[in-house]
Amino acid sequence: MARESTRASFDATPWAWPGTGAPRGRTASTCSTACASGSKDSDQRRRRLVLALSGPAPVAHADIPRITPELAAAYARKTAKTLARDLNALVDMKLIERTDAGYRATMETILAF
Repeated sequence: MARESTRASFDATPWAWPGTGAPRGRTASTCSTACASGSKDSDQRRRRLVLALSGPAPVAHADIPRITPELAAAYARKTAKTLARDLNALVDMKLIERTDAGYRATMETILAF
């Protein structure tokens, strides 16, 4: 019985990255923090991505890196995983939304600022 109570308290203890106190793993609560504190390059790349997706029609995932010359240059030396991370970060921030036809900027949220 003592072993179970020790295990329960062990499982209830959150794991954290050393020195940061931030929990390991991607969760909804940590993604917002991680996404908001990106590097200068990722911030610029994501800003360009939101602006490029602000057209009237959704854009298919495969077409996103080719929407504008700036996006093409930004993603030229990046992997598909970088694009996926950027899209997920922007969806988590509610700046874009995923639809059946692709991705589009949520102008309602953007114009609220």
